[in-house]
Amino acid sequence: MTTIWWSDIQRDRWIAGDPWWEADALADLPVRCEEARGAVNVDYRIEDAAEPWNRYRTPSQACWYDEAKFRALWPEYTDLKHEDLSRKLYQSLGWSPEFDGDRFERTKMAALFALVPPLFLLVIGAALAWAFSGFRRPKES
Repeated sequence: MTTIWWSDIQRDRWIAGDPWWEADALADLPVRCEEARGAVNVDYRIEDAAEPWNRYRTPSQACWYDEAKFRALWPEYTDLKHEDLSRKLYQSLGWSPEFDGDRFERTKMAALFALVPPLFLLVIGAALAWAFSGFRRPKES
């Protein structure tokens, strides 16, 4: 079983080292609306978080800029790469760019497939052995 599931288990966050920023950064950059620069619907748009898990956080909305307009309005961030800038803006909003869910998702599935069939066969075998023995209890000495 291990050879079949090993490539999946290695992708689980508990064994992969849990990098915080694996996913490709979103093309648009979110900013707290209190800190927005420029004109609404010209330089930025107000929308809910792109990810469903961030829509339940406070704030659930942000002012979204495309990268060119953001860099024109915030020249102090010209030296940051897009991924670093996106990470910084997400942190300022208290958002997570990726689902912070189950660290053992694939490992649990591998364990389920590795343990349940043998246990099922053990129970069936014990029931059949008991049935063929005539449903007798073991003799006491």
